[in-house]
Formats: sequence, C-alpha cells, structure tokens
Amino acid sequence: AKGLEPRADTQITWGSVLDAEITLSKASGLGFRETFDPVSAVETFEVYAGTDRTQGDGYNGFFGDDIGNLADLVVTQGTSEWKNAAIVGGEGEGTARKVITVSLGGEGDDLRELWVDAKDLSRTYQIAQPDGTYTEATYTDEEYAAALRARGLEKLSEQLRTLSVDAELGQGLMTFGKDYFLGDIVPLKIVRCGLRLSARVSAVRTTYEQSGKTVRGVLSDFTLTKELTG
Repeated sequence: AKGLEPRADTQITWGSVLDAEITLSKASGLGFRETFDPVSAVETFEVYAGTDRTQGDGYNGFFGDDIGNLADLVVTQGTSEWKNAAIVGGEGEGTARKVITVSLGGEGDDLRELWVDAKDLSRTYQIAQPDGTYTEATYTDEEYAAALRARGLEKLSEQLRTLSVDAELGQGLMTFGKDYFLGDIVPLKIVRCGLRLSARVSAVRTTYEQSGKTVRGVLSDFTLTKELTG
C-alpha cells in the first residue's frame, strides 16, 4: 500500500511472527509498527521506509552536542564480527548437497561471508492431523530453498554490524513529527568525539511531564560522514 519496492520471498518456520518481522526488517532496512486510530478503533500493521534528511530537500537541520539538541549520549557498540553474506548448506553430501547464498549486499573487499551448516533442516517434515497423528510431507525444491534462505537471514541478523546511541533529542531546533520522523536518516555532529555522522531514528519515546515534553530517540545504522578537525 505504501508503494515500497524491497521484497523478500522467503519462508520462516518454527518461530514467532515478531521474530520473523525483525529478521526481515534488519535484512531489508525497512521498519514496521502497529498504529491505532482511536476514532475508527482500527489497528493497522504498517511497513515504512524513512526519508534521508542529511541533504537536499529532506534536510531540516542536524543534531549536535554543540548546539544543545543532542545530549545524554550512551553509545553501545555491536558485534565486530559482522557479515553481509551467508553460504548455507542443507541436506546432502559432496556435490549433491544443496547450497545457496544469501546476500545483504557487498562486493570485493566489502564482502564478509559466513558459513551456515543447515543439515538439520530436513526436506521432510511432519504435519499434525486432527486425530492427533502425524503424516510426512516433503518440501518442493523452491520451498526447501526458501527454508535455507530463512536460516541464512536469521544467522546474518546475529552478525550485523551495529552501533546504537540512546540520546535525548532536543526539540528546540529539530521537532519530532515536523522536521523528522521515525525511520528517517538524520545528520549528527558530535564534537566531543570529533565526528560527523548520519544515523537512522529507529525508535522514539515521548514523555510528558509538568515541566514539558521530553523526546528520547534510539539511533542506529551509523555512517561516518566526516572526521572533524580543529
């Protein structure tokens, strides 16, 4: 409905819907949320893509510790053993073994491969019957490849390179809901670290108190734009 282009043709089994959504979200770079309309009492599952606000028409300003709208930074560094491609081996031996590749992008020196042994994923599976018995079924070649792709995505999601910052995003110069929204990519200037970065607003929590409104955001998917000098 939103006209988004990224698509995933895969199958994820033996897990929760939420876990599957998180895996696909990390792989595609898209976000998801549940929205509720109090007027119609309709709850809607929504997939969204953020806007790049680091330049061009989307630029509305930046967050910086030198201009007072980026404070209380808590930096969490993710895994250093990041991977962006998985080679997944299923059932079989030697040249008869089913092997597929799942890629999140990256070529040449940027390629980081992960081997995934998925022999435990059998081509056959059990289907429960109403009388409590089970019958055996067999995946088609396409269905089995989809199961292997899902395993590859799951393992890659555990190896993604991440850096998250929990920070108070001041509303004086950049206002949530007006200048930026959930999922947007925003520019950051962190003088104390000597860095200019871009980051995605991956979560926002708004707290209303007698003293006013406080917005705290979680920023992820950091990209180094420039190292500050002087």
